[in-house]
Amino acid sequence: MGKYTKQELEGALQIVSSAISKCEKTQLKFVEGTSHHTLQEYDKSNVYFKMIDNR
Repeated sequence: MGKYTKQELEGALQIVSSAISKCEKTQLKFVEGTSHHTLQEYDKSNVYFKMIDNR
């Protein structure tokens, strides 16, 4: 973890938070159970898993 500065990590966190927020907002437009809704859920989950994977 020492190879990134605090500023770089904060910038990355802001980008990831924005991506998650956009997924959540977009997901609200689709009816639960539809393919679009499910794909948005997968996209959001992938962002979370990538964050955990890179720790």
